[in-house]
Amino acid sequence: MEKQILQMLRQHGDAYVSGQMMSRELGVSRTMVWKTIEALRKQGFVIDSSANRGYKLVRGPNKLLGFALEVGLNTKAIGKSIVSFDSIPSTIDAAGSLAAGGAEEGTVVVAESQTGGRGRLGRAWSSPRGAGIWTSIILRPPIPPRDAPKLTLLAAVAVAAVLQETYHIDARIKWPNDVIVNNRKICGALTELVAEQDQVKYAIVSFGLNVNQIPSTFPPDVADLATSMRMETGKRLERAEVFTHVMSELDRLYLTFRQDNGIDIMNRWRARSCTLGKQVTVRLRDELVEGIARDLAEDGSLVVEVAGGRLRHISYGDVTILRDMKNGESREKER
Repeated sequence: MEKQILQMLRQHGDAYVSGQMMSRELGVSRTMVWKTIEALRKQGFVIDSSANRGYKLVRGPNKLLGFALEVGLNTKAIGKSIVSFDSIPSTIDAAGSLAAGGAEEGTVVVAESQTGGRGRLGRAWSSPRGAGIWTSIILRPPIPPRDAPKLTLLAAVAVAAVLQETYHIDARIKWPNDVIVNNRKICGALTELVAEQDQVKYAIVSFGLNVNQIPSTFPPDVADLATSMRMETGKRLERAEVFTHVMSELDRLYLTFRQDNGIDIMNRWRARSCTLGKQVTVRLRDELVEGIARDLAEDGSLVVEVAGGRLRHISYGDVTILRDMKNGESREKER
């Protein structure tokens, strides 16, 4: 009921909607309409009421609520069902449990905060309450496991595109999953999957996007390495609006991905890369590889030209960019 009434209020914009109209169209009593309006108010929605005109939505809460986010989306594959939490250990784990239980493709898990947020290689990810978008999406693409890394590229491309095209933030992608702005990390993406030998059963595509943090919000060990949309634009942003833009772009790119097996995503990643053409080091488990990042391979791995002109395909590791080989500029970038 909350979702339906919120949808009606949003559809009417600045106009009032009478309780009688909502009662008639929804097939419920006016008392039920009033109780639902009160429930929405308790969740932070500011709703004006007039004895002669009805109800009008003034603004929503500074929270990411599943039913409210669903109302704001017009997507085909992603976000038909959005499960929201106030605080959980990890959206990745919550989405994994839902996927194992048969949740439909496109189900999204989002949390106000995470107590055990994680990034690549099990690293901790700072997820303070109300400051960013901490989310995981359940996908069931008909692809072999070797193509799953392309889903991480897809998430990074979607976020970078929204930052650039909607918020005018010059965002670049450092292989494989970091979205970088002014040499600082603003977003990280991660994909975990359950698969059979030749088929992905489901993938959990997750990302953490820093939206409204200020420098003092970040833990001391990453304060010099991280940034946020607020820090880059100089203004506080509506997270629900950012969420809607990113999910809409993810939806569009994912539908294309299912048709062309990632060709478009790979090209878009190359166009936004801050890694290709640079002198890099890649730290593997027991080896340090140094060379020039030349390209993205068909499976999403990084092609590095090492000493002697030999090409190595790197499927995992920490990349540090040392030098731009096109203009000779030397610049250190931390992981």
